[in-house]
Formats: sequence, C-alpha cells, structure tokens
Amino acid sequence: MKELVVTSHNQQSVHIDHDATKVALHIQETPHLLDLVREIIADTDIEGENIAIEKNLGRVVGETTLIETTDDDEIVYAKRLGRDKFTRFVKHKAAQPTSYVTIILHRADEGYNLWSAWCGKLVPTSPGDEDEMPKSRGFWSDHALVFDETIIQSGTATPICPWA
Repeated sequence: MKELVVTSHNQQSVHIDHDATKVALHIQETPHLLDLVREIIADTDIEGENIAIEKNLGRVVGETTLIETTDDDEIVYAKRLGRDKFTRFVKHKAAQPTSYVTIILHRADEGYNLWSAWCGKLVPTSPGDEDEMPKSRGFWSDHALVFDETIIQSGTATPICPWA
C-alpha cells in the first residue's frame, strides 16, 4: 500500500510503499526519519529517474552506523534483514552523531517512490550488489556498519569475506 509522504518544492509527489522498498528497516532504526525526509524534499526540486540526495542539515539529526575501520577492528560479514547480499560489519564500535541525511528516490507513475533513506552520507553499494559501483570494493574494504544482531539474519554472520 502506497502513502503520500511529501510533495517536493517543484510539486512532485513522493510516496512510500512499505512492502516494496528498502526504507522500512531504516525507519525502524530512526523513527523521525520520515520527518527529516519531508523537511528535505519539501525544499528540493526533484527530477530524473533515480535520484540520490545527500543533505547536510547543519545540526545533529541522528546517528550514522557507517564507521571507518582499521586492520585492528573485528570485522564480520552478514546479511541484513530483508536483504540477500552480505554487508561488512564492525564489532565493538558505536554509531556516531551525524548532520547528514541521504534519500534515494525512484521515478514512478504518480511521481516518485521513496526507495531508501538514512542518517549519514551517501555511500557506494556493497560489493556483490546488482548495482555494484567501481569504487564499492575499495570503499567497503575500510568502512563497515556497526554490528547489531537485531538487524542481522540469524546464522549469516561469518568472518570470511564473501566477495574476496
């Protein structure tokens, strides 16, 4: 079921389809995320097919779970809930405050669908993803998400890199 989230500055409708997007888990992690999306989109002209918006709101808006890693960090790979590809995680680290919000929109018949959004900067897709970018492997070799068992599919955690 789709619901209208916000209308952009240039009058484009942005909807959310809770059953067909990747945003549900991010909303669960950050309950005020849709309010931030509304704030940003209402002041933004949007056009094009697939849109990525990274916005610095100039104030702390939440926490980012994306952390730079070193060779001394304990790294594991696991599948997040609702995902079929592995993500790199770091154990024994904490989320960090951020002033950034990233929003991913896809063109739809009635405007745009909110595909994903999170507190933090825009990053390359994970290696192995169907939309993997040339810089994905380099980026994810020294970055990881903070390990949180509540967002991991049971039994998928491994210390072995699945895309090496």
